[in-house]
Amino acid sequence: IAITPDGKRAYVANSNNASISVIDTDPTSATYNQVLDADPTTAGVDSIAVPNGPFKVAVSADGKRIYVTSLTANKVSVIDIDPTSVNYHKVIDTDATTPVTDSIAVGGSPEGIAITPGTNRARAYVVNPGLDTVSVIDVDPNSPTYNQVLDQNPAVAGNQGIPVGDNPTRIAISRDGK
Repeated sequence: IAITPDGKRAYVANSNNASISVIDTDPTSATYNQVLDADPTTAGVDSIAVPNGPFKVAVSADGKRIYVTSLTANKVSVIDIDPTSVNYHKVIDTDATTPVTDSIAVGGSPEGIAITPGTNRARAYVVNPGLDTVSVIDVDPNSPTYNQVLDQNPAVAGNQGIPVGDNPTRIAISRDGK
């Protein structure tokens, strides 16, 4: 579960039905503590469809995107959560060069994810227990490497994560990012 910086919405990963539920967490709202309809153009209360079994969720510091790990696909999906956006509650294509909506490829079996505070040089850190590494994703929308995995060891072929201990599953970042 991840809560937006303004405290108004919570996003919950539903692994078994490949979706993200949106909960109203604004105590002044008429729908407080209720699941919100992520797609009001269809009947019923819909969640956000996410391919490949979402596992963990993190909200960007500006509150405009969520990043969702997928254990089975070895990827991180990016979802637009900016209510003013035309892509609100839709999965963002992170690779416009392919004909399908792509997510960000990371290491083996990504689980936990945490995003640094602030928007300048923002990074998402993703633990990969399948490779015993942490992948670093550039989540700064003003960066030329936005939504790309940053290679931590350019001397070795392929995107290298940060090597850590055996079977990492969770990660946290301090509020000040230091």
